[in-house]
Amino acid sequence: MRTAILTILTLAALSVMTPSATAQPSERPRAGMEGRRGGAAAERRKAAWEDRILEGISVRDPIRYQRVLEIRQHRPRMYSELFKSVSSSMRARDRDPNAWQHAANEIDLTYRLFEQLQAYEAASAKEQQALRDGIADAVSALFDARQEQRRRQIARMEERLAELKAKVERRESRKDAIVERFTDRLLAQEAAP
Repeated sequence: MRTAILTILTLAALSVMTPSATAQPSERPRAGMEGRRGGAAAERRKAAWEDRILEGISVRDPIRYQRVLEIRQHRPRMYSELFKSVSSSMRARDRDPNAWQHAANEIDLTYRLFEQLQAYEAASAKEQQALRDGIADAVSALFDARQEQRRRQIARMEERLAELKAKVERRESRKDAIVERFTDRLLAQEAAP
């Protein structure tokens, strides 16, 4: 009964936009960005990147966007981890046609964990023990999703490394021609008035 009430209250809260949810992206507070090095320019770049990612989520799926905002508001650390993972998936979208699906899955799993943590905090000590298994399952599913993301990232790095190795080998085999052409170009520039 308590869980049902919490779910209803959560849905009601989602339907009533909070000030941070209605604020323009650049006006929203940023979780985990205080006190970092890099100066104001770095902070602006991070804020712009966060705005672009959140904009992408809001365009693709407004419900997931609202869930991300709710997580950001109530659990900044959880949001920070979610944002890192989702932005990593979104960065790979030009190389991975399923990038949005991976990001959406990450949002869904994180939101499931978020809801279970909210229910756990509202539950009695006896109910908390029963909810613990569900939380452990949610954490396990989130762990598996992030491990899979890391595997995809490693595969992309290995592809890029293979491309770079091939390029180095091609240039090595053409070293004499490259050196000769560069030398000629330098000497032609020096000879020109």
